Amino acid sequence: MRLSVYLSIAISQNINENYNQALIALNLAQKYPTDDMSYDLIIPLKLDILFMNDKYLEARRLAICSIKKSDEKIYEIYQVLSEIYLAMNIYHKAVIYARVSLEIAYYEEYEEGIEQALHNLIDTYRIMGNFDMALKYCYMIEDFGLSVELPNLLVAKYNLLVSMHSYDKAKELVPKIEEGLEYEHNSFLLHTFLGLTLELFKIQKDREGFDIYFDKFLNLSINKNNYIEYWLAYSQAGDFYRELHLDKIAIEYYEKMAYYLEKLRVSSLNRDSLDRVDFFKDKYRYLLEASLFLYQQKEYNLSIYFLESSKSATLRDIVPNKTLDIRDYRDIKEYM
Repeated sequence: MRLSVYLSIAISQNINENYNQALIALNLAQKYPTDDMSYDLIIPLKLDILFMNDKYLEARRLAICSIKKSDEKIYEIYQVLSEIYLAMNIYHKAVIYARVSLEIAYYEEYEEGIEQALHNLIDTYRIMGNFDMALKYCYMIEDFGLSVELPNLLVAKYNLLVSMHSYDKAKELVPKIEEGLEYEHNSFLLHTFLGLTLELFKIQKDREGFDIYFDKFLNLSINKNNYIEYWLAYSQAGDFYRELHLDKIAIEYYEKMAYYLEKLRVSSLNRDSLDRVDFFKDKYRYLLEASLFLYQQKEYNLSIYFLESSKSATLRDIVPNKTLDIRDYRDIKEYM
């Protein structure tokens, strides 16, 4: 009885992103005798929480121990180990465990497991820069009895083609992937993919395609009230039109970007999410470049706001309309 109670608490806490409480409940559940079914509920959930919170060494230890204790869907454990090693940048082990997962899933004729293992192998080899091996697994999809139209695998192939700078071939896959994800009602992956397509059209300076997928991205986000997504979309649009030298349009998008940046700053829900992923660490140089552009366009208030944002460790440190000692654009360039 107590086992099921602790499991229910863990699942509830995980859904609400109270990961420490979820782990405590799972540890308490493990103190009681568990049947195979309960064990196969506890371990995947625990692995998921550890993995999502970057506790890779703990997740690895748990996964390796679990191989010896459970025969149910053992390919999933190998799959998780592959993803853990990929996250730890230990690529050769990521490949080894993905291959074992693929072999077991194929032997058990479990299509979802085959699909995920192939996806992991394609992605791992792409990240390693071994595009020939990644393409080899793309071509092997049919050999394992899977459809070449599976959205997950098409996304992996799309990412590979973009990495190889085969942009035209990647663009050919966009409608198929979009249609497949809509058919599967996978709105999360579709939303992520639409964000990726913006970068692709931006690289190719394809204004028509960028505008189409910019609108699609925003329409899919319209009811989410997630300011991070709007911030990202408008920042990409500002960048895109700046690179096309359409300065007035770029400024309009940057103004909207600043609006959502301020929304992020004062919204505790979105701000906490941003702080947790250390969002501004990767956006430092981008914000400086945008600030320099805006200063040159004599949009001084907006330029100073972006500069202050770029210097901030987190959104909590941003001071709106703060006066900085900026005499000309060279003062901004000194930060870069």
